[in-house]
Amino acid sequence: MSIEMETIQDTENTNLNVLFSTITFGINDKTYALNILNIRDIIMGKKIYRIPNSDNILMGVTNIRGEILPVYSLKNILGLEEKMSVEKHPILINCQDDEYLIIIKYDSYLFAINVDYIDKNISVTTENYNPVNYMSKWTEDPIFSGIVIDEKDNILIIDVPSLIEVLIKNLIK
Repeated sequence: MSIEMETIQDTENTNLNVLFSTITFGINDKTYALNILNIRDIIMGKKIYRIPNSDNILMGVTNIRGEILPVYSLKNILGLEEKMSVEKHPILINCQDDEYLIIIKYDSYLFAINVDYIDKNISVTTENYNPVNYMSKWTEDPIFSGIVIDEKDNILIIDVPSLIEVLIKNLIK
């Protein structure tokens, strides 16, 4: 798979090769990124209907313009939130007005992930990107494709195909 590059001018008139653009978002004060080509929409404060006896990574389903979409908890996928028992989850989860759902479209998959906030758009270039091929040595299910360095912050980039594999694996158990 090859990534097409486009050339942009930065403020110092040097050419940078743009690999792709991302939208950054936060979960528990940690920033992550997604390739903008995988994002169909970003929605604020929606109702999520819990599915009884579902896995903790599946928050429930929501209606986005007539389409019923599964909503996954990225906090639970990343192990950043305590797994709650089904009894503690209400049937209806109202996302706060400052919480967001990122609608992800990849091939025939269409789903949403819940995030705390949306941050900014970052162009990933050959200068600020580091692929993380070594992560497979540390985790069974790596969902990150690389790291983008932005203002001295290291932001993990979520690889959507790997995320889908983890979702399928966890939901089949």
